[in-house]
Amino acid sequence: MKVLITGAVLDPKWKGGEPLIANSLVEEFKKYNFEVVVYSRFRLLRDRIHDFFSLNDINPKIYRQYRSILKTHRPSIVLSFYDYDCSICLACRKEKVPLVVSINIWWPICPILSLYVDGRGPCKGPRVLSCIRHIAKISRKKAISPLISIFSYIKFLKRMDLLNSAKKIIVPSYYMKNKLSLFGLKNLSVIYYGIDVDKIKPIKWQNDSAKLIVTPTAYGGERKGFNHFLALAMKVKSDFNNVSFLAVGGYSGESLVKGLGWLSREELIDLLQKSYIVVIPVLWEEPFGIVALEAMAAGKPVVAYNSGGLSEIIVDGLTGFLVPRGNIDELASAVKYLLKNEEVAIKMGMEGRKRVEELFNLNRMVEQYAYELRRNIED
Repeated sequence: MKVLITGAVLDPKWKGGEPLIANSLVEEFKKYNFEVVVYSRFRLLRDRIHDFFSLNDINPKIYRQYRSILKTHRPSIVLSFYDYDCSICLACRKEKVPLVVSINIWWPICPILSLYVDGRGPCKGPRVLSCIRHIAKISRKKAISPLISIFSYIKFLKRMDLLNSAKKIIVPSYYMKNKLSLFGLKNLSVIYYGIDVDKIKPIKWQNDSAKLIVTPTAYGGERKGFNHFLALAMKVKSDFNNVSFLAVGGYSGESLVKGLGWLSREELIDLLQKSYIVVIPVLWEEPFGIVALEAMAAGKPVVAYNSGGLSEIIVDGLTGFLVPRGNIDELASAVKYLLKNEEVAIKMGMEGRKRVEELFNLNRMVEQYAYELRRNIED
């Protein structure tokens, strides 16, 4: 069976957890005796200009490239990681090649990409009037925000039709499935992310060193909740001296919270292994949250806001704590409790590791993807 895998996430310049999943599938499929062909095209400036003025998600040049690739390689099926456009959807329809789409982001239903507006909070989904308000809030040219919103809504409607031409749409959480289905996407199936737990060894915290409290979300604006982590540090530091707060991402401060900048995946895993607690205070509707898996695989309790797909990963009171989104006092209370109760923190870390081994391992994810590809060829 020949599988063509496409998506900008396969480009080395793409950051985040999605490239890890996509590249893991590329490598693991080869062990299934799949013939794998990979095509990735990062979004160029001219593509952005075209997309801005277009009323649909079809880029003629990219569409022709996809048709050429399909004719050359003649794959049995295409697995496409949704990125910026739907050119692959139309190309597969024209060439009569079955298509499975993996969607791991809110971009298909949100013109500002995140279903979150700074200063307003999470958005319920695409509505013309709400999109006008939200685009006006972030736009430098507020006068044209109604026109941009109407264009975006037209593109959204056409995008739904193109994506629904796929045989199957795979998403990483039931939260995401339910949300996307509300806005017209069909044929949705959930496959949880899986990681190679053998590459992340749990390391027990050494009680002769400072307890490291880590957040991997010091980027992405308000929605990632870094300001809440700073507030958490202020509340906790006054009661506990032997604690250090570390942040991964764009933050570079050195005072209350030490910013570590951007880390490689290997460096991030090493940090998670050395940590005492991992805090994920995200304010947006997190589609999944792969870093929570990595922290649990490292044997660490995770304290997070109950947001989006995180509730499908973290079991409140067993592998960590889920607290109401935005409630810094409860976030601080959960962290303080674990700082005072080391045995509980260690036990939660062990339970988290066990949960990842059972439900979120790499082999399980690959087997489910392989099943969907085989099944949708046969159909």
